[in-house]
Amino acid sequence: MAKTEIFFLVKARQDQWLRANGLRGVLSCLFTRNLHLIDLAEKMLSEIKARKRIPSSEWRALVKKFNVTVSNYESCLQKLKAAGLV
Repeated sequence: MAKTEIFFLVKARQDQWLRANGLRGVLSCLFTRNLHLIDLAEKMLSEIKARKRIPSSEWRALVKKFNVTVSNYESCLQKLKAAGLV
């Protein structure tokens, strides 16, 4: 498996649901407590995909751009890192 690939183990009963919902389905499994973070995670991942690389020093600009609190930004980023998506 290449460094840029992620391997998820999915329970059989969730397989069809996840295939239908794609990335949003995976994110909804990661962010179960605060569903607002699913939208933020999608925005962050699309920003990273578009720009390829974002310096960590730009966190203030991203917080302002996405109109979220620092706490939500950090929480979302940590979960994405823990899942291996970032």
